Amino acid sequence: MSTPEQDQQLREEFNRWADAGKGESMEHDHWPITRPVLEMMRIRPTDNILDVGCGGGWLSKILARGVPQGRVVGMDISSEISM
Repeated sequence: MSTPEQDQQLREEFNRWADAGKGESMEHDHWPITRPVLEMMRIRPTDNILDVGCGGGWLSKILARGVPQGRVVGMDISSEISM
């Protein structure tokens, strides 16, 4: 488990990434890895999905299209990344 101080340090680091615009590049960099994994997941239209560490939510939006009767919830430690 992490301490509150460690959580704050991590939040500040990801906030710096957000300020530097790294959120947009993460989608581009992660898509080649994410795409084949999504194809293996067998997501059903009624599934509920938790996207932990969702950043700006690019993957949450993709997942939401696959679960029209389900739900996707994204959460991230950064308070600065916007969707």
